[in-house]
Amino acid sequence: RCPFVLDWIIDLARRSGHITSISANIHYSDDELWEYEEGTEARLRHRPGSQDGEKLHAYAIAAFKDGGHAYVVMPWKQGIKIRDGSQGYKTAVRYGKTASSPWGSHEDAMAKKTAIRALAKYLPLSVEFSDAVALDESRADYGAFAINPTEGLTIEGFIARLQAAQVRTVGDIRELPLSRKNGFSKSAFCAALSAHGIAYLHAPALSCPKPIRNQYKVDGNWQTHSRDFLKYIPIQRF
Repeated sequence: RCPFVLDWIIDLARRSGHITSISANIHYSDDELWEYEEGTEARLRHRPGSQDGEKLHAYAIAAFKDGGHAYVVMPWKQGIKIRDGSQGYKTAVRYGKTASSPWGSHEDAMAKKTAIRALAKYLPLSVEFSDAVALDESRADYGAFAINPTEGLTIEGFIARLQAAQVRTVGDIRELPLSRKNGFSKSAFCAALSAHGIAYLHAPALSCPKPIRNQYKVDGNWQTHSRDFLKYIPIQRF
């Protein structure tokens, strides 16, 4: 699903109102042209080739409405270092699932996404986009974004139920606390709760990790699923 995630992040950036286009690509050793220079005569030119060679860089470029542009070029080793430090990849390593992880099955797309996240630090973007790039999307199930955002409770209705039950703190265990439903993405959700005197706690460590969920999809063994999850929970800190 990572190609879908990458397209979704790019779409969020375009919707910020300041950016006309944003793109990312991988520089291979056998590409037809690669010119990259920083300094007073900074430039970046890339003409892809067959892309069968060694991966050397990942980069992202954004064009602004005023005619300006910004870009980030990331050496491939730097991208791998970021991958190795991510919580999602560490979980995949722990459970021996690196081959089926987003980095294992969609390496180029993940590297492009990493470059866009690095570029985002220099862009005038919405809170929604900032939330998206700040979190470890690689651990999330993006199928959740396919739900109809008009169904279910509104944020006002949800808070009314919390107040009726005298709830003082909401624990959010979503790995990626973003939602197509208005008011339920992390920043807006937290602000809405705070406005009504309700505390917000993001505790993704309490959710079931993707490798365990994926294994259940494969074998449908609830006993094994429960056993693995109960082993996982006691070692989590939040």
